[in-house]
Amino acid sequence: MNYREAIAFIEGFIDYEKMRTGVKYDTQHFHLERFAGFLERLGNPQNSYKIIHLAGTKGKGSTAAMLHYMLAAAGVRTGMYTSPHLASYCERVMIDGQPVSEQVFAGAMSRVKACWEDSRYEAERNYRTTFELLTAAAFCAFEAVGVEWCVLETGLGGRLDATNVAQSAIAVITCIGLDHAEILGPDVEHIAAEKAGIIKPGRPVVLAPQLDQHRAAVERIIGQRCLELDCRLWRVERELKIGERQPLPDSQAVEIIEPRLARGRAYKLALTGKHQADNMRTALVALKVTRQGDAQLDAAFREHPHAVEQGLKDVKWPARFETIRSDPPLILDAAHCEISFAALADTLREQYPGCQPRLILGLMRERNPLTLLRTMVERFPQLIVAAVDLPSPRATPAADLAAAVRTAYPGLTVEQPGEMTLALQQAHNAAHSPLDVTIVAGSLYHLSSARQAAESIWDIES
Repeated sequence: MNYREAIAFIEGFIDYEKMRTGVKYDTQHFHLERFAGFLERLGNPQNSYKIIHLAGTKGKGSTAAMLHYMLAAAGVRTGMYTSPHLASYCERVMIDGQPVSEQVFAGAMSRVKACWEDSRYEAERNYRTTFELLTAAAFCAFEAVGVEWCVLETGLGGRLDATNVAQSAIAVITCIGLDHAEILGPDVEHIAAEKAGIIKPGRPVVLAPQLDQHRAAVERIIGQRCLELDCRLWRVERELKIGERQPLPDSQAVEIIEPRLARGRAYKLALTGKHQADNMRTALVALKVTRQGDAQLDAAFREHPHAVEQGLKDVKWPARFETIRSDPPLILDAAHCEISFAALADTLREQYPGCQPRLILGLMRERNPLTLLRTMVERFPQLIVAAVDLPSPRATPAADLAAAVRTAYPGLTVEQPGEMTLALQQAHNAAHSPLDVTIVAGSLYHLSSARQAAESIWDIES
């Protein structure tokens, strides 16, 4: 099986990423026991390495990337599994900071396909999903290359997510908000309970800083689950504080203070924004707790005393306020919910004070521009919105999106280029100063097409 055949194979199954509206979040549609049985027939590859498991509404991908890079900098053979991808399925399966090769991906999927084809289990074949097969292939790929630690990000929720079959050494719960409420539950209590589903008996739990309006509810739900399972809970806000923070071009200098020791330490982080500084302290606490529970891992970091600093300085996480062109500025950002758009607005104001932004926007049907853009409009009353189509059946057509934005915010200038290349060209033609900043956001589905269009227009290197 080659890479193209591997993709054709997995895309023939149920893909909930492409059909989330109307999905029933129950044990019939998300059957972990059945998936665990499938992994057992594969030889339980996920048991051949140790796992850091992350769930949350926002920040789990960035936090995972920081952990991944710090571990790799310490000489630890490290895998990272995240979703979705921007351009290639290989991006979901990272090893020591690099996507797996198409050859390794195809080899892992060949093993999965052979297990799926086993005639003794023919009755189960129709119950597999694309995400389950990708997860199984990632587990196999990590085993094949000798991964020692795996940083594992949940796909949706936590309790019923395919990644939750893994027995993790630690659970990390990042910022929780009201995203995918139509699937996970109507309020933050229900959503937090689903995220808490990744907590394993007796294993430590790290809880990231939470939004003010949700902190009490989230801490109560996570704390109760930790009591039930006899887990020690580490609250990041009690462990580490952010001191001085200096924004830099495409990075930032952050002072992290340990309150108990009344001392600070400076780091350079290759991701921008206050929210990434919060994600960084979550990653630092998670690493500290993990090291405390594993002497071999702790020894690796003692042998590489600058691994933490190196990992944070080198971390890459595409499409997180990523500047792909500087004159005039063109930024790709994965913001697609209210929390992430608020973070985008704050980071934009911090990195480009006084700017006049243009937002090239594409949204899925379940997204409401009224709530998504609230902070952006408050920060930038002169915001220009250019609506584009997305390559997904779940997407809101550009014409409908433009109309919805005009209705929600009558004072905004709203354009409807529809197509990404045209939207970028119009933005470029309208930019006359470094403060005319263009951001592409709203969905991961069009960030890859934006990058490709920009490369074709301006010969930008990837």
